[in-house]
Amino acid sequence: MEYISSKSKDRIDSKIDFEKRKIIIKILKLILHTLPSR
Repeated sequence: MEYISSKSKDRIDSKIDFEKRKIIIKILKLILHTLPSR
């Protein structure tokens, strides 16, 4: 029982990490795009 719940928690954590990574990449791209125009 605990094993299953911990596995599902890991899946949720990895999903959150994936979303975070997407947001960070988006922000980095925005910064890179605005730097040369300044």
